[in-house]
Amino acid sequence: MKNFDHDQFSGDDWDEKGELAWNEFDWELFLQRQDRETERFMRTYKSLPPHENRIDEVARIMGWDASDWSMNELSMDDLFEESGWSFETNQEDEDSDMDPYTLHRHPLHIAVQGLFDSVLHLLENLLNETTNNLSPKLCFDLVQSINLGKMESLLALQSLDLADYALTVSELKRALKSLNQSFKILESIHSAKNPKLYAFKKESLTRLFDVREIWLRVMQDCREELDRRIKDGE
Repeated sequence: MKNFDHDQFSGDDWDEKGELAWNEFDWELFLQRQDRETERFMRTYKSLPPHENRIDEVARIMGWDASDWSMNELSMDDLFEESGWSFETNQEDEDSDMDPYTLHRHPLHIAVQGLFDSVLHLLENLLNETTNNLSPKLCFDLVQSINLGKMESLLALQSLDLADYALTVSELKRALKSLNQSFKILESIHSAKNPKLYAFKKESLTRLFDVREIWLRVMQDCREELDRRIKDGE
């Protein structure tokens, strides 16, 4: 996810899409398309076996980038053509080409929200089991830490979109604290004698470690950009 450039998602490139005069129904259709894009990310993610470069492989399949999630090499036309923004009907293809930029479309939002929500879904499925050996307090703390991480990640993305890279790093450092709390809660689960509990714990940790990897890459890119600005006297 090197050099996430917010300028690739805003500015003059979007002027070619024309002025929007959308009503609530139009925006609801737009949000539904973004929901399906998050679902596509998770389907792709789950279709690949866990390995060191899984998130990079998912990004390549999603069309974001072949290796490092960077979109600096893509024009807006390339983005629409390569990112797999295809839906069930030609009309929807045409509609998606006219979609405006919002934070919902940013790969950081799609990936992180998708991974977090998938952990909550795993927890929900586990709690439907008659014997899960999880205390209500532990479940509450885990859900709370995940939701806090989601909120802080969204705030970081907003700062990234505004090119405030120092604030992005600060927000993500807070998000990492929430993530570490999630790790601590999951590690406290004794699952050796419960295969379903063990599977939940293992898969949840894997997905949250991928969230951590994404955030660390963004932080590194932000710091590199800040260093560049200092050297250039900006």
